[in-house]
Amino acid sequence: MKRIILNRHAKSDWDNPELSDYDRVLSKRGLHDAPLMAKKFAERNIKVDYLYSSSAVRAKTTAEYFIKELNLNQNNYSFEREIYGSGTSFIRTNTQNLSDNIDCVMYFGHNPDFTSLITYYTGEIIGNLPTCGIAVIKFDVDYWNQINDNNGKLEVFDYPKNYTGKGD
Repeated sequence: MKRIILNRHAKSDWDNPELSDYDRVLSKRGLHDAPLMAKKFAERNIKVDYLYSSSAVRAKTTAEYFIKELNLNQNNYSFEREIYGSGTSFIRTNTQNLSDNIDCVMYFGHNPDFTSLITYYTGEIIGNLPTCGIAVIKFDVDYWNQINDNNGKLEVFDYPKNYTGKGD
């Protein structure tokens, strides 16, 4: 069995119009939701073998909470500029080329890419992956190159509003 976890960055701050979209930081709510969701995810005891994050500030900051909570060492994660600009193609290609020794990969990035990937992999239309939302997709395959459209099952769909009542 293989798993792909898609985690959208936490809520970002739009207060500084001087910052580029790439450099936007987390808002107050994002700084609350990211550690909350990292803790809630860690409680699921899903072993993440490798984590890739967009290098955009808001995604990287969100991922860092999960890296800490999951006790990942520096050999088990990387920050990738390509996820910011071309998340769907990067993730689809990267996943196909993963070592089959890896059973679970986690990606941090952006919408609309992540919502589209959930539909691509599972055939389910969720409408929107909320900020700091997590989708765990399970595949009943032995090799990453056996993953394609509609052969995954949405195992977990979780987001901050489930715990706080606030969300987008």
